[in-house]
Amino acid sequence: MEDEKWCPQAAMKAYLCTLHLCRESVRGGAERSSSRSVVAEPECMEFISALAAGNGARLIVEIASKTTPLTVALAVAAKQTGGQMVCILPTQQQVERCKGYISIRYPDLKDVIKMTSMFITWPGYTLPILARS
Repeated sequence: MEDEKWCPQAAMKAYLCTLHLCRESVRGGAERSSSRSVVAEPECMEFISALAAGNGARLIVEIASKTTPLTVALAVAAKQTGGQMVCILPTQQQVERCKGYISIRYPDLKDVIKMTSMFITWPGYTLPILARS
């Protein structure tokens, strides 16, 4: 297997796309709650998106309790590299809720994100992904 090279162009594009989507998300929320403009400062999610895309990540897995800005950032990186993102959520109800949210707010990312609950169904079996204490 060849060594993957750092791609600054992919990193920059993922960073800027994530920053744009996060600003749009903040701006959309601000318009509903007040008429003031809101400035979104870059945070760790833009850096993580740039890091994943710059390194050519083709499969990104997130385990979360809900959809967050980090979910969007990771999906942007996956889209940039032509990869996929898997988001593992606690319940099937949360999976359906998050799928609806992503398809409405970020329709360009819905084909990149595959959401599943903490249980994998295999023919004849239902297996927990994580052991619970």
